[in-house]
Amino acid sequence: MKIKKIIITFIIAFLVIGLGIYFAIKIDNNDYDFESFVKAQLVEVYDFETDGILYKYDTKEEIDDFVVNLGIENWKISSIPQDDIVKYYVVMYQEPTKNVIDDENNSGIEQIATMTIYSSGEYVELKTSGMKFDFKSSQNLLSMFN
Repeated sequence: MKIKKIIITFIIAFLVIGLGIYFAIKIDNNDYDFESFVKAQLVEVYDFETDGILYKYDTKEEIDDFVVNLGIENWKISSIPQDDIVKYYVVMYQEPTKNVIDDENNSGIEQIATMTIYSSGEYVELKTSGMKFDFKSSQNLLSMFN
């Protein structure tokens, strides 16, 4: 009986470590799934200083163009310099995912991601699905908003 517990514990530990390594490599290689951005149904860009809305994208074409212009495929995981200050924040929304268990007709939209763009134009903080990632862009993202 004790041998079974040791073997089961070893297998569980091996799986947990293996999955941890897999996801660390996946994120480190910048394979984060940005597909949810394309599923967004509303994107709002705010000026951090004034908290005023600068842009609102609510058509599929506008959102697709916005996502393409971000150049996400060229972002790399990176730390944000401490002296870089927040310039813009972007909030993305979509309709809630419907499931079999939930019979409510939820007609609203829910926030799916928040991006913070820093004044250098190179750094982005992304918060989605309870996770936070910091990236460095290969382009100056501020040019999208001028």
